[in-house]
Amino acid sequence: MKTPDMTQMQQDYAKLMTEQMGRMNQAMAEMVRLHAEATTHATRAIDEMAKMMKDSLTHAQQMTAELHKMSLDGTKRAADWMQPKA
Repeated sequence: MKTPDMTQMQQDYAKLMTEQMGRMNQAMAEMVRLHAEATTHATRAIDEMAKMMKDSLTHAQQMTAELHKMSLDGTKRAADWMQPKA
């Protein structure tokens, strides 16, 4: 049985490593692309949540102001109703 010569083994190994490095580069490039895409989606989600929270706070402020107005109007009408009529 003939043993492979060292030069051929080194060439075969170099070829395998070159191919593997090419696959690793492709995989890493895909990971970078997916990470950038995930970051973009996360940023959009955060921006949308912030907008929703701001809108919610604005709405709550408007409702509170309306509640205060209604409470004062109701109290004033009750006070007017309790006043003796001439």
